[in-house]
Amino acid sequence: AVLGLGVGATDGVGDMRFVASVLAGVVQPIVAQGGSTLVVCDVLCSPAEVLADLAVHGPFAALCQVAHVVSVLEPLVAYPWKGIRHPLLLSRSLRGWVSAVVVSEARPSTASRSGPTARERDALGGLLAKEVGAARSSREAVLSRNTNTLVSGPLQLPPAGLGLKLLALPEGLGSREFVTPTERLRCVFVPTAVPMDIAVLRESCSACLDVANASAAIAGALRGLFCVEARVRGTVGSDIEEYMPEDMLGELRGERVQAVHQLVLSAAGEVAPPQRWPEPLASHCGVLLWWSVGGEGGGAASSEATAARRAAAEAAVEESRLKVPARRPTWALEHIPPEEVEKAREYMLSVEAPEGYYFSGTSYVDVDGNEYRDHPQLGIRLQEALDRHNSGVQAWNAAVQEVSSLPMFQALSVRG
Repeated sequence: AVLGLGVGATDGVGDMRFVASVLAGVVQPIVAQGGSTLVVCDVLCSPAEVLADLAVHGPFAALCQVAHVVSVLEPLVAYPWKGIRHPLLLSRSLRGWVSAVVVSEARPSTASRSGPTARERDALGGLLAKEVGAARSSREAVLSRNTNTLVSGPLQLPPAGLGLKLLALPEGLGSREFVTPTERLRCVFVPTAVPMDIAVLRESCSACLDVANASAAIAGALRGLFCVEARVRGTVGSDIEEYMPEDMLGELRGERVQAVHQLVLSAAGEVAPPQRWPEPLASHCGVLLWWSVGGEGGGAASSEATAARRAAAEAAVEESRLKVPARRPTWALEHIPPEEVEKAREYMLSVEAPEGYYFSGTSYVDVDGNEYRDHPQLGIRLQEALDRHNSGVQAWNAAVQEVSSLPMFQALSVRG
């Protein structure tokens, strides 16, 4: 299998001549060893564009014939903006160019509090199946990722002929505006060499997707962002607050912080991550952000837009890195929470009054007849609680000072 036709060109779509040469280089040893099948996985390019361009490039065309194209569609990505169809959806499901369309039914392992409900996901999946089925035969719109369903169904049919492809693209293969959509995919990959705060990363990426759905003046460089994929090492930063001071250094050096977390967010909610990641996430930890943009053209304006997207992506990821735990302030008596004071007051009701005092049932009375609401030794009890708290704070702050020198916190950026 070859993953990612756009590898090495994550700020745009790869050059087909380069792709054809790379694929030819992969195919040649397979053919030499007697192999006859190659699976290529890609998300950057329109299937019609890929097939039309590869067919005229000798290195690939001389060795291979593309028998089938299977398009896997995720409902939350197909309808990312409140049920609005993604502008590139139809280009990924053209009859004749795409042999079969699979509507993904995978769900994320953990439900998002702000994401769509199971009923809403099912409704989007049903809508996607209807729209795909309206332009294709029913056996070409598959509602399951079951491999047997694909192999025994659409993949048993012969490849589509030129006539069907021409019908799918009314202006013919010579019209680039039909083969190549006016909207283009753009992506920015931000590699991460330090642990990330997984909760903050999820919140930061979700916020970017929310802003991207706003007006162009507000969204800025985030305009058109519709999906974020992340495969990073890290932990939930707030969990560190539960560490014991004596364990903090060992925990932050341990496996928990180096655990790999996978995350796919669309503008419509969280999506199940793939079982097998394409490059660059297959071999590198990082965050991959996807835009659908149109009308950029080329030249300086396009370069500026690309730079702005990269800056926005890096800022979102940078703010999500795992940070040094915050130091805690010590308390004075007046800082003791009221509920703690009340607990101490209730406890002292069970303690016998000291010599020179007696409890009347409602107050404490001294030998001179003076009445006091609180136990005479309540101040001692509160001071003991204050000393225990401040001792714990000092131990915590000493542990924070110790872990602040770890390389993960000393790195100048998420790149290390």
